[in-house]
Amino acid sequence: YIALLEFTQINYSLEEIDKAIVYFSEHYNEAINVDAYAKQNHVSTNWFIRNFKMYTGTTPKQFILQKRINNAETLLQNKQYNIKEIAQIIGYDNPLYFSRIFQRTKGISHPNIQKHIKYKKGRADQLYLSVLPSCLQILSTFYIYLASNISFHIL
Repeated sequence: YIALLEFTQINYSLEEIDKAIVYFSEHYNEAINVDAYAKQNHVSTNWFIRNFKMYTGTTPKQFILQKRINNAETLLQNKQYNIKEIAQIIGYDNPLYFSRIFQRTKGISHPNIQKHIKYKKGRADQLYLSVLPSCLQILSTFYIYLASNISFHIL
């Protein structure tokens, strides 16, 4: 009976956290009050934060911040929006505050954000091109190994 009760509690916790992740992912660009969210879902704030961190490895506020910053990076890459527009899209009214948050999170100042995105993309392309040949070599070696060690039986 105790094991069933523990399983039920774990399952309930997972459902609550999954529900929160979906909600935060869809509404990250809105003002989200973690206390109000917990109360609305009939759990204590401490329980919610503790379980959220246990299952995701981060607090709800950090999760929301990371969603915002990741989306900001994506928006910066396409160069369609300026900093003020991006700040508003991801949920910040003040572009200066957004720039500070971005700098604190990513270690990059406002004027260097676009340069960082270009550099990061260039580095990723270089890394991909430098790793690709060795990956292909490993795959072909593995294929040859499999082909030589598998015997086929015809029925």
